[in-house]
Amino acid sequence: MMLYQVSRWFRLGLVVACLGWAGGTALWVHSAPASDGARTVSQLAPPPPAQVPGNASHVSATVLKSGVGSPGALHSSPPPVPAEQTLYALVIEIHTAAPERAGLDSRAQPGMVIEVFSTEVLASDLPGKRIEATVELTGDTQGVHWRITNVRVLP
Repeated sequence: MMLYQVSRWFRLGLVVACLGWAGGTALWVHSAPASDGARTVSQLAPPPPAQVPGNASHVSATVLKSGVGSPGALHSSPPPVPAEQTLYALVIEIHTAAPERAGLDSRAQPGMVIEVFSTEVLASDLPGKRIEATVELTGDTQGVHWRITNVRVLP
């Protein structure tokens, strides 16, 4: 009987490990028949959202597009800011990227085209210009966003 219970828990652990944290909104597991022959169904709760690890990249990029709006107007999941907060958005093509400081990962890579958001006012004449800035990937497993700060126009 003990071997049967260990085997059942081992199989359940193996299923959970193989599916990982992105297993979906609900995971249904069918256990082996109980002593009376009936099968039971258990629902495992999804894991809590995992935060994106700390990162910041110093980038040089070309601004392709700019815009202004509110978090509710976005097609993707909005950044965690109040609904009435004005967001300034840029679409940038990254040319160079390096960690902002020692100990932080650089999630930005040269060649990437990303949409970045700021709650600080960004000039409306940036499209077509080269900039230096700090970009950071923020969010969790339910949605991520690029945040931009320290924007400086290059000559």
